[in-house]
Amino acid sequence: TDALKRLGVSPDACMQVMFHLSYLNAFGKIQNTYESVSTRQFREGRTDVLRSVTRESLDFAQSRNPSPEAASLALLKTATESIMQRRMISATGSSPDHHLSALYQLALQNQNNLFDYVIPPLFSDSTYTLYRRSILSTSNISDPLCLLFGFGPVTAEGLGLAYGSYPVHLVFHLSFFDQDRERINRFRRELQAALRYLQDMLVFAGVDPPRGSQP
Repeated sequence: TDALKRLGVSPDACMQVMFHLSYLNAFGKIQNTYESVSTRQFREGRTDVLRSVTRESLDFAQSRNPSPEAASLALLKTATESIMQRRMISATGSSPDHHLSALYQLALQNQNNLFDYVIPPLFSDSTYTLYRRSILSTSNISDPLCLLFGFGPVTAEGLGLAYGSYPVHLVFHLSFFDQDRERINRFRRELQAALRYLQDMLVFAGVDPPRGSQP
């Protein structure tokens, strides 16, 4: 992560962009991606939700060149900045996720308790259903005492992607429910390729990656 900071991008946001690139190359499209965001600045705050797919991260993933160039770096920086803007919205309690989730739970209670109560159409709309459906469920930890951690996906066809970010290395843990092991292997191979491409971008930008680093 130290090398990414020298490049001028957020390491965590950069990893989200790499996940989008990997999923696109593995399966031909980018899916809804969830990441937990700490809200510890609030009393009894725990986490909120970051939906990290942005127009800018999609632009980077779709315009990948065979080898890094100035335009690639510009797109990467724009993509990471867009994700950081969303992260700030979530960290300050302004994300719509938890608000809408609470309203939905109240609507379900009203449906059970009130005669002829109709759940607001927003919660049955296909767009809202798609919005809540996380295919890539991700979370990051950087505690040096935690060498490895993991968790399961939240949808039947989803992927659980835990990763540890440290000054000179990254650690990833992938999990899935699907019995087709080739599916997770395909994503793993594309993630390795994306990390190699990121390494090439660091070299192109004149930022030396850590010695001995190998995706």
